[in-house]
Amino acid sequence: MNEIREIASRNAHVADAKLLDLIHAADRAGWEAAFPGRGPDDLTEEDLALANHIWDEYTQLTRKVGG
Repeated sequence: MNEIREIASRNAHVADAKLLDLIHAADRAGWEAAFPGRGPDDLTEEDLALANHIWDEYTQLTRKVGG
């Protein structure tokens, strides 16, 4: 997550707005993981939404370049 956040931050001027929103949501969900019953390694819905968005964009771009 840290690497994704750093890359997006360095390239925020060209980053997809949805990607930035999903990163922020995943960060917020990470803070909520500190509540009882949740572990720091638990995958949140926000983490999954971010991963799915990244995968979907990767897949779409790969098709466009013929990969």
